[in-house]
Amino acid sequence: MRLEFARWEDYGAYLGNHVDFGNDFAKTSTIRFKLGAEVSLETTNKAYAIVLKKYNGLSRKENRYENPAISYSGNMMYPYTLSLDDFIGEHAQYVIIKLANLK
Repeated sequence: MRLEFARWEDYGAYLGNHVDFGNDFAKTSTIRFKLGAEVSLETTNKAYAIVLKKYNGLSRKENRYENPAISYSGNMMYPYTLSLDDFIGEHAQYVIIKLANLK
């Protein structure tokens, strides 16, 4: 999946010309992100679930020569199968974001 900030203060902040404090966890407790993935049509025609791991595997990257100058990247490994215990209880590690095409 690809992760991007949901908004920028203006185009100058996107380019890294000045700081956008709305996208800085040091200045605000929540930041809106957009998350996307390219999935084949064959996959979306079957039953599927979008699952989120309750762990931040991303790290902040800052490079003033890239657009945008600030980004988050990382790698999250998911097991091929999960059990119900992975989703319930106080030690649950995953949450289901969406279930689709259930018949």
